Amino acid sequence: VGMPQGLGPPDMCYTVKTSQSGLLRSVVSTSQYHYVHGLEVSSAAAIAAYFVELSRRMDGLASGTFCCFDAFSRVDLRIDFVFPGSVSFYAITPADPSKKHRLDEKAWTRAQVSSTLRTLSLVRGHSVERLIGAAADRAAVGAQAPLPTRAAESSFLAAAESVFWEGVKLGAPAGPATRAINHLTLGLMEHFTSRCRFAHAEAFFSKFRPEEPEVVALIARAIRLNPAGNIARGLGLLAASIRRLAGHGGASQLLLIEQSQLLLRLGEVTTAVFVAEQAHAAGGVFGPEAAFNLADVYAESGQPALALAVLNCGRLERHA
Repeated sequence: VGMPQGLGPPDMCYTVKTSQSGLLRSVVSTSQYHYVHGLEVSSAAAIAAYFVELSRRMDGLASGTFCCFDAFSRVDLRIDFVFPGSVSFYAITPADPSKKHRLDEKAWTRAQVSSTLRTLSLVRGHSVERLIGAAADRAAVGAQAPLPTRAAESSFLAAAESVFWEGVKLGAPAGPATRAINHLTLGLMEHFTSRCRFAHAEAFFSKFRPEEPEVVALIARAIRLNPAGNIARGLGLLAASIRRLAGHGGASQLLLIEQSQLLLRLGEVTTAVFVAEQAHAAGGVFGPEAAFNLADVYAESGQPALALAVLNCGRLERHA
């Protein structure tokens, strides 16, 4: 199990095949493994169905173990399958890999979300076929498109909603994670925007706005990326959240960044520059994003020299 970082390693399937060999027809066992991407890891039944599918394609398949890392709890889920139909499932931890722990419904939910986020991150900008080709020199890969049906998507979104506030445990691609920006929220945003489901993104993230004002940044981003987005509504939501945080003595770089981008889209270039400068001066974990944003706003306002000056100030690593 070890201690993987971020979303953890891809799902893996270990299989054992038996065959008879030689004059005495001795039973010979051979084992192999392959990575699995795109499988809905929501229950033992779903994994059992995968093993049944494998048995149709692999002669002599006798048993197997499916491994799925739960990135929230940092444990490894194991599903053992012995033909013709014995299934057992449990979790193991880095502290004591020899001890098997029982799985509850929440463990399956976390595993489903972890597995889906890993697949979404792997195929970002790549086709499943390209993913298979890229991994062919390392190990066999069983891959399918993530969330291929509306039913699969609905199941994933319901699971993601139930563990939304645990997303901070997953970390972020770069920099520290927050409740609004982490592997879960960025994976969800990538899913929605890659499928042009901007209204769905607004509706989903709006559920969490009352508890966390910075979630409005995600809603505003969905509005900004939507060709038919209501910019005035986005600016109104951002202004309300900024006031709410200011009332508690805080300031949000994230909200100011999105506010400046919406102002740009509205054509309010001078105001956008002012807000972007505020975000950059505010300091905080989103310093690199604020710098990139300020450079972008300067460039859009016809000040490329200032944009280059900002970019040359130091090393910049963005969250997304």
